[in-house]
Amino acid sequence: MKFLLISLILFILSFNIISATELTPSIDYYDITVRVSPQYDSFQIEALMDITSQGKDLEISVGKYFRGTDVRDVRVYSGNEELKCTFNDNIINLPLRDKKINKLLITYRLCPVKAKDDLYSAFAFNISESDCRINASITRTDNWFPKIKNFSPERLPSFTLSIDVPSHLEVMASGRLDYISEHQGRKIYRWKNYENITDRSLYFFALPCKKIEKIYPRNFSIKLYIPNNSIDKNIDYVADVIYKSYKYFEEHFGETGLNEYKVMAIPAGVTGGYSGLLNSMTVGEEYFTKEINNNDILFPSRNIVHEVSHTWWGNIVAADASKDYWLFEGFAKYSEIIALKSVFDKDVDGESFRRLKMVYMTYYGSDRPLMSYIDERDLQVAVAYFKGAMILKTLEFIMGEEAFFKGMKEYVKTFRGKVAATDDFKSVMQKCSPVDLNDFFKDYVYEKGCGEYSLSVLDSKKKGNEYITGIKIENRGDKDIYTPVEVKTYLEDYTKNVFIAKGSSLFLDVRNTEPSTVKNIIIDPDCIYTVCEANMKGAGGYAYFTPGGECKFTGIIKEGFFAKSGVKTSMILLDIDDVKVSKMDLVSLNRLFVRHAGSKMKLTVKDGQDIRDIEILY
Repeated sequence: MKFLLISLILFILSFNIISATELTPSIDYYDITVRVSPQYDSFQIEALMDITSQGKDLEISVGKYFRGTDVRDVRVYSGNEELKCTFNDNIINLPLRDKKINKLLITYRLCPVKAKDDLYSAFAFNISESDCRINASITRTDNWFPKIKNFSPERLPSFTLSIDVPSHLEVMASGRLDYISEHQGRKIYRWKNYENITDRSLYFFALPCKKIEKIYPRNFSIKLYIPNNSIDKNIDYVADVIYKSYKYFEEHFGETGLNEYKVMAIPAGVTGGYSGLLNSMTVGEEYFTKEINNNDILFPSRNIVHEVSHTWWGNIVAADASKDYWLFEGFAKYSEIIALKSVFDKDVDGESFRRLKMVYMTYYGSDRPLMSYIDERDLQVAVAYFKGAMILKTLEFIMGEEAFFKGMKEYVKTFRGKVAATDDFKSVMQKCSPVDLNDFFKDYVYEKGCGEYSLSVLDSKKKGNEYITGIKIENRGDKDIYTPVEVKTYLEDYTKNVFIAKGSSLFLDVRNTEPSTVKNIIIDPDCIYTVCEANMKGAGGYAYFTPGGECKFTGIIKEGFFAKSGVKTSMILLDIDDVKVSKMDLVSLNRLFVRHAGSKMKLTVKDGQDIRDIEILY
């Protein structure tokens, strides 16, 4: 009897849990029509939604935190019946206790308000005769389309997105183009979600431009929405870069199952125009209207490769940007660099990673763990993008190339269409790794900082007919060190891969017939691993050369030595320790900003019309 009673209670509890789950509201399908008003003062939106699991009041968010916009004239319908509702603080409250609703139609206007100096807002929303755009992710708190309040699915449900615009505008939007209809000076573009993977973003861009399609092997299509004055060779070049990098990523990270890619050139504005979406991207219009110059480590074409990779990193596999931003941008930056050799047939890995490391090291001392939200844009870039890419390169080094890419493919396969976290990535890579990764992830991913070493050359000792010179590499930090060591002698050069556990030292013997044999010893010769000389500090910003040849500062963070010493982005850098910067290359220049704690550096800058010295104390 007691057993039966317990079973009955458990059955009732399980029934209640199932019932509560069934009552959880969700949106299973969107049919959204967006009409650009004739006055270009608003988007008129009709959102028809399939709703499941009703039974109580419903709260729907529309335009919440969607910066630069205001939502007006909200109405809700069930069939032909207009439902009573309230709309406060961008929340529609529907009293539905006595109604069973399967479909809802919400109509409203999305209107621009006073523009804000905000990168995301500038990119996400605009309405004018020459540029209409809306872009927002299902997982963001801000949204232009209706969402269930406090309900954030990993993916959009199936959708149809119809964009009604004046005929002079071409539209690129989420999903695959279904059809175009034209009537009385307007066009309606209807887009539907890809069948084998749904989007995380619901977006469209509408511009006065021309559409060109390039067909590649196996009917792979690249659709380009580009300015009318585009240069023919630029069109071919950009399309080829997209195709080659896309196929490279499919080979190394897994196939998408899709046979098209879309790119639209937009007015760059404050954003630079770059955005990587599912199987599509936006770039600045200058990619098509100006001569492409790739003499600076294949820039700017590398941005195209970077954005193509976001089909995998951020879209096929998503992440929580508030804590795992590196799973987006560190992965994309790493992918960008390793694909450059394949796309351009040039070995640029070393130089690219050297630049990454030099920029990252200028922030060293203000470092953060990879798994952290950083409120400062420049530091976030240095950590999530640059350090993240170096961490992946180090992981490739530790695991071996074959095991690493097997793990990357498995990661994409396992979390396709899902939101992954750093722990998920670690778990997948560990299954594919021939070595234990726990200490590596603990030291370099979950904690801040990088490996620290000191280097010394010992006296040569004669042994028989040989002289033996000892090299001591001491691990001075709290992390294990994984790195190659390049040794140059007067007779030979060689590189040795080493592992030095925290608190230990490594001794290398160089043998020769002469007492002085060592010319140079380099730890991490290609600057691709997260190790540095012990007790080093970064300036908290870095320098770059303008097209006109001036050397200026950027990325200055408030807690860095630059900021504390009064360095500003408006200044022009002339000399470092009385050496003219005009005679330096970019990597060598920024390397000078990384120094031992307690050291000094003198900068000579032009501040307005004045030339003065600034002393930096590390």
